[in-house]
Amino acid sequence: MLPAVGGNRVARARTRWFSHVVGICLAFYAGFACSAEVRIGGAGTTLGTMQEIATAYEKAYPGEKATVLAKSLGAIGGVEALKAGHLDIAMATRHLTDAERGDLRMEEFARIPFVFAVSSGSRVSDVSSRQLLEIYQMKMVAWPDGSRIRLVLRPDTVSDTIFLKELSPDWKKAMEDLERRSGMIRRETAQEAASAVESTPGALTTSTVNLIVTEKRAMKALSVDGAEPTSVNYKYFKPLFMVTHPKRSAAVEKFVAFVRTRTAQDILVRTGHIGLVQAGR
Repeated sequence: MLPAVGGNRVARARTRWFSHVVGICLAFYAGFACSAEVRIGGAGTTLGTMQEIATAYEKAYPGEKATVLAKSLGAIGGVEALKAGHLDIAMATRHLTDAERGDLRMEEFARIPFVFAVSSGSRVSDVSSRQLLEIYQMKMVAWPDGSRIRLVLRPDTVSDTIFLKELSPDWKKAMEDLERRSGMIRRETAQEAASAVESTPGALTTSTVNLIVTEKRAMKALSVDGAEPTSVNYKYFKPLFMVTHPKRSAAVEKFVAFVRTRTAQDILVRTGHIGLVQAGR
């Protein structure tokens, strides 16, 4: 998740960020034999579910190993680590641009409700889509009980922010205005945003059901216009992708195939996803 910078600073910032990503990967994977290991990382909201799938994979195939990087690299950080050979599968929660993707292979394997989340102790349980827009436009600044709303924002390059911008021209303007606004709470990763919500009274952030469930977060997803995130009437969903090299090892092929099995699809559904195999996709 490269910070927004301008001019020649872009190249320097990208170099520093990539060095940071590589350092994390090297430190994490030091000591592992990688010949038959499948190394997975990327978007933070996917990691809890992928760990459950990896555990089930190792149980189904004794002797095989699937390692999920615990720290979020973001979709782009994951892709850069994949290109550098430090990952075998990068997880993404948005379509990559042609420049980001290159010749990499993307496979959508599930969809997850994109939610607006508050702390589990909050009295708020439902908002309207209009209220959400007004909150992000800074027109609605307090919850019905009078407590202050504290937005926890993500960087403009991550899928959550891009998702909101693509909802409508009004949402796009609201998010661009917030990017220029000082004094806002901003967090790089999904996990950091969740921790801020858990510790900040009145906080609201974007998240996914599976992160809340698999990481046992003290958060709850708001229903929108009366529809729960698990309802067929809920309207906000994000795609989940596995990104790999075009020529994959036998171990990677085996893990990707496992994600399509009933065992893995049941894990996806239990953690709040729509499994595309079960949906007939």
